[in-house]
Order: sequence, then C-alpha cells, then structure tokens
Amino acid sequence: MLRVSRADLGAGRDHLPQSRTPLVKWFLAIYLITSSKNDIASLELARQLGVKWDTAWLIKQKLMEVMRQRNATYKLGAMCRSMMGIWAAKSPEKRGEERPTRSLSS
Repeated sequence: MLRVSRADLGAGRDHLPQSRTPLVKWFLAIYLITSSKNDIASLELARQLGVKWDTAWLIKQKLMEVMRQRNATYKLGAMCRSMMGIWAAKSPEKRGEERPTRSLSS
C-alpha cells in the first residue's frame, strides 16, 4: 500500500489542515463531496469515512470553504456568455410540436 505523509507533499502541505485525521480520509472526503450529485450529508460522510459526525462536519465545512474561495477566484462569465450565444442560435423543438413528415419518394 502506498503511504503518503504530509512531509511528502512538499509545498502543497500548506493547503491541507494540520489535523489528527489521516490524509487518506481527507482525500476520500474530497472524492465523496465532489462526486455526489447532490450535497452529501455530514452523517453519511461520517459513515463513509469511519469518523464521528462532528469530525465529518468539520472536514466538510473546511473543504466547502476552500471550494467557495476557488470558485470566487475563477469566474466563467465570458465562457457562459459565448455558450449562451451558441445555444440561442439553435432552436430546440418544443414538446408536442409536430414535425413535418418526409416522404420516401422525395
């Protein structure tokens, strides 16, 4: 099994909190939070990580705060505006609207 300590991470160790929770559990929490379609409950996160609820809640809060800070730094404004222009150019068919039928002979 590959073991990674905080010292092995070099300059990146400043971004991870100094806690007694193993680094593997932090990475598992990152995976679980980012891969869930909806928000994952702290109780479910605690069950998946094998820690107490208050530990899972604190990990989740710290990770969500870092994600909020990152989202504030990188905006998608120009990209969204250009994509909206592309989507507006395509006129999607409305539900229930009949399409003209094609004949096989033409």
